Amino acid sequence: MRIYIFLFYILYSCAYSSPPVQETKLTKIQEVWDSKDPKLALKYFPEIKKLSEEKDKYLLGIGKAGMPTFGIYVSKKDEKIQNILFWLDVKERNRGADYLKTKLLADDWKSIPIKSTSAHVIEKKISHNSEKLGVSFIYDDYDPKKRVWIVYWGADPAKINF
Repeated sequence: MRIYIFLFYILYSCAYSSPPVQETKLTKIQEVWDSKDPKLALKYFPEIKKLSEEKDKYLLGIGKAGMPTFGIYVSKKDEKIQNILFWLDVKERNRGADYLKTKLLADDWKSIPIKSTSAHVIEKKISHNSEKLGVSFIYDDYDPKKRVWIVYWGADPAKINF
């Protein structure tokens, strides 16, 4: 009986000590961004495929070219990553902006209020960005959970409102 209790304890400990999937993805995406190497992205995320191509850049990612759930924009000129966007899943989104900042560690987080582009929509967006990490995200200031939908790398934090 004791052996079963011991095995249960070990299995339980292992199950709850592993990081959530999104945390692992965020860490890997940050590594990809820091390297600017699309080959590293393909190594970490083999499900990525070419979604579209323009004159000076192409889009690697998951989803559809118009709105990928994970998109990596690569310059054709130097084969370096220009921008990355990543949609958070529902569980991670609901944890909010403060939680996200604990996963993307930086000591230079800044908050920037963003004015609505629509005259008839009542919203007050707040952008958070870290220049050191090159990462930004927004949330609606009226949202008590401060839900974050998308994380951007390489985007101007004042212009990511859509």
